[in-house]
Amino acid sequence: MLCVRVASRREGYTWRGLPGDFPPWQTVYGYFWRWSKDGTWLKIHDKLYQWVRVAAGREPSPSQAVVDSQSVETARGKSSEDTVGEFIKAVQKAVG
Repeated sequence: MLCVRVASRREGYTWRGLPGDFPPWQTVYGYFWRWSKDGTWLKIHDKLYQWVRVAAGREPSPSQAVVDSQSVETARGKSSEDTVGEFIKAVQKAVG
């Protein structure tokens, strides 16, 4: 399934246009859809991200993050500090 995902991103395949050495497109799409909904793709991404960091001689997870307040859109009626605070809380929640 990962090979299909990488190949489709690189080559620009449509689901129905997958090469013949892959399973039927309905099967591949079914897995892709389910894995997108249940968080499997996110888990795969996170694990690959950690492996790449370790291979580069770094810690599996970054210890610091930098947020540029000018690159964060502010919602109407909120200060940039409130919006950045909400953003940081959302990132911390996503990371766990």
